[in-house]
Amino acid sequence: GIGSEVGALEQSCPPTAMGNHLNHAAVGHTMNMCWCTDTLGFETSAKALIAMNNIEPWNARELIRENLRKQGELARRSPLQQISVEDGLDFISVKVHGWFQKTLTREQFVQTCSDLLHARHIRHGPKDLEDLYEIFDAMDFDRNGTLSLGEWAGGLSVFFRGNTEACVHAVFQTLDTDKNGNISKKELQEYLTPFVKAMSPPEADSLRPLLLKKAVDDIYVEMDLDKQGGISSQEMLQWTTRGNNIVDRLADIIDKEVYTIWLQENHKRLDRERHLGHNKQAGMTLSPLSQGVEMTPNFDEVHPAGSPDQHHYAPMQPASERDTLGTSAYQPTPTQLEEAQGSLPGWDDRHGPDTTATFDRACSG
Repeated sequence: GIGSEVGALEQSCPPTAMGNHLNHAAVGHTMNMCWCTDTLGFETSAKALIAMNNIEPWNARELIRENLRKQGELARRSPLQQISVEDGLDFISVKVHGWFQKTLTREQFVQTCSDLLHARHIRHGPKDLEDLYEIFDAMDFDRNGTLSLGEWAGGLSVFFRGNTEACVHAVFQTLDTDKNGNISKKELQEYLTPFVKAMSPPEADSLRPLLLKKAVDDIYVEMDLDKQGGISSQEMLQWTTRGNNIVDRLADIIDKEVYTIWLQENHKRLDRERHLGHNKQAGMTLSPLSQGVEMTPNFDEVHPAGSPDQHHYAPMQPASERDTLGTSAYQPTPTQLEEAQGSLPGWDDRHGPDTTATFDRACSG
């Protein structure tokens, strides 16, 4: 039961991580740092946090839908489209590394992109420079006022020119900070961190570190095709061309894991309430001896496996039926936005445009 799981969590984690700090991400970070997640397992650890913080399921894709829409709108008119993705990301990487940092402030971003347009002799006006501020805001998924390495590397690939292979290679080169030809788990985690934060609500703050670790572990295994450790540029490309993308995979992991745990625990809670109600009613007529005999109800007879209470739960849609306007990577292409111009499908719109998967930008057209 959840009580025993919370007890196990309390025994495994330092006291300073418990108590009044349950609503903060520090709890999840502490669980990862003290190996609680590895010892207890993701499901047990997440179950405890979900119960302790009364976390309910949410729609992960919906939280970044507006960013995706805005990126597509801006990409259609940005002069950055005249610059190749390799040239653009390389230019910005040199600038950022020259500042001995991995993040970009709003002003640094606008100035760097303006310098790039000037250096490549690309015509642009005041409106184009104003758009750079909007481009920054659309890529700042976690809304913290700076662009992390993953945000500007993957995000800018939607604004520069290039096919899928070129985009994947350019993004890979940017993420491979130690230049050893492989993406490590740490580098992949840095890439995914802002998206996990953006795709989870504030009330799930304590759960984010566990979801991030789960996502990094799962996606790393998927990408590391030769199982030799490390992700090569070719492996990343193969993962992408198979129809995978970062946003959809993160949304699937977040939605599935949180919803499944929440559903299981709510079924158990409802079952306990029915059982207690039955005992209370039966206690009025049964003898004291018979009242002391606890009969465990057959949960499967009340709710067979896979049959959630329709009055309380909305079953998850298969990935193939879900709206994928935000591409198969995490940004829409100008072409996709033109096809859906003036109409943004909602979560329940089962007939969104059929898109082609790309990586960190659907840059094939």
